[in-house]
Amino acid sequence: MIQEGYDKVSILHHVHRRLTDCILQYYPGCFRIPSPTGWFVFATGDELVDEVARAPDNILSAKQSNRNVRMSSLMPNKSQN
Repeated sequence: MIQEGYDKVSILHHVHRRLTDCILQYYPGCFRIPSPTGWFVFATGDELVDEVARAPDNILSAKQSNRNVRMSSLMPNKSQN
C-alpha cells in the first residue's frame, strides 16, 4: 500500500519535471505530449493562451474537426473534374 502511494508520487514528479522542461524549452509556443489516447497540446505565452481562450468551440472541438474531415473526404475534388 505504501509502495503504491510512492509509485504514484514518483510518476507525478516525473510528469511535473517533464512539463516544466517543455515549458522552458518552448516558451512562448506550443508543444505536445503523447498519451495512450492521443496527444495533449499545451500553449504557452500570453498571446497563444489568449488566442485559444477566444477561439470558438467548433475550431477547438475534436468532434467538429472529425466531422469536417469526413465531409471533405465525401466531397468531390474540383481539380479531378
